Amino acid sequence: MKLKATIFLLAIGLFTFTNLYAQQDAKAKSILDAVKNRYENLKAFGASFRYSLKSSSGVTDNFNGSITIAKKMFRLKASGQEVMTDGKTQWTYLKETNEANVTEYEPDEGITPDKIYTIYKQGFKYRLLPAESKGTYHSIEMVPQDRKKYQLTKLKLRVKKADNTIMGWETYEKNGNRYLYTILKFIEHKNGISKSYFQFNPKKYPGVELNDLR
Repeated sequence: MKLKATIFLLAIGLFTFTNLYAQQDAKAKSILDAVKNRYENLKAFGASFRYSLKSSSGVTDNFNGSITIAKKMFRLKASGQEVMTDGKTQWTYLKETNEANVTEYEPDEGITPDKIYTIYKQGFKYRLLPAESKGTYHSIEMVPQDRKKYQLTKLKLRVKKADNTIMGWETYEKNGNRYLYTILKFIEHKNGISKSYFQFNPKKYPGVELNDLR
């Protein structure tokens, strides 16, 4: 399973979209650039998070998870699954059935925790929300320039003012579904993490069934 945070409630009318985002917000760009530089300069980092879904039909879903990232490698644990990649191969481990699927790694085009700090570079308009940025966090709103490319119609990013750490984001889909990621704890791994941590080791999962789908 690829955990995605795809985006917004109501479609934004063309007139409103054009007027609100006719020009990129310089203050928002300054903050987003600072966030990107902070994360890209880290050797490795990790975070525990809370995921929440509120669907347009009233269905809700909540679970906690964690992710560790080192450049193009990541390891994600959530909802009884582990997804890990060393940048070339991807392993998806299913705890319930004790099996792991092996595939070639294909970067997801959706909004995922390992890409949230660079998504603004991928065809988005953005602006700082002053009314929501009066406390210890900045709140930045983003919308896609090409609304056909993404299921999302809006994304809100919360950034800690003190050190440019991402503390969460809220996304919405065109169908009314709403997703929320809240960062519970952020950890910087100053010495980096071994590549082997992002590779599946069958010895640590006795009796596991490996399904090579490459």
